[in-house]
Amino acid sequence: MESPDKITFFASYYEALAGLEPLDRCALYDAIFEYAFCGVEPCFDGEGERAGYLRMAWKLMKPNVDSSLERGRTAAANAKSRKSEREANASQTQANARQAKAKPKRTRGKREPDASETEANESESQAKRSGRSGFASQEKDKEKEVDRDEEEETARARMPSCLGARSPGAYGDTLFGGKDGRVFDVPIDALEAALDDAAPHVDRDSLMGQLSSLCPPGCDGSPPHAVACYRMAMRALGRYDPQVNASPYALIARIFDDERGWASG
Repeated sequence: MESPDKITFFASYYEALAGLEPLDRCALYDAIFEYAFCGVEPCFDGEGERAGYLRMAWKLMKPNVDSSLERGRTAAANAKSRKSEREANASQTQANARQAKAKPKRTRGKREPDASETEANESESQAKRSGRSGFASQEKDKEKEVDRDEEEETARARMPSCLGARSPGAYGDTLFGGKDGRVFDVPIDALEAALDDAAPHVDRDSLMGQLSSLCPPGCDGSPPHAVACYRMAMRALGRYDPQVNASPYALIARIFDDERGWASG
């Protein structure tokens, strides 16, 4: 075991030895230091009171000296370990720095793409742009469709209440017939059935929204007015020729303007 190069000399040693004769005190001092630094355990041979006293004093001091030496060896080992760790970290840091310095930059010596790769990259970029453009176009179409549905729903909501109502009680025993011979309790059902029969290629909800816009200011939507509008619309459908007009709306609007005498009253 490597001998230590230092030892802790406690005040208790000094106090215990201060009352001894100088020769005895020096003998114990030498015993402590030779044991600590040279590993030589003292041997106080001889007979007599003096030798016995020195052996007793050493036996009392030796455990403290051993403990001090053990703490010193532990502290030295820990310091050596920390020093080795610092040196290893420093070496690794230097190695990393050298490796980073020696590693070539990717921008240097970069291979230029050939014509086929350039064309492929451009095609891929164009495909991505087209995909994004197509997706955006689809989203806009969906937004337009939603807006159109909302406008038609709003237009239907503006329809006179008795024509739009589906409560048969509003019209008493009156029945309303479509072109195919069926009868209905409310005029709007009969009118929708007639539109489906006369103009199946026309979007019925959109057309009904257009018809609701023909309701003049001041219309109270009473059952007589609703019945009058239903009959005028049915007469227009009776004259409607899909070969002449794509939609019956213009014909219905003209008949409304010509025959509806209560609109301005």
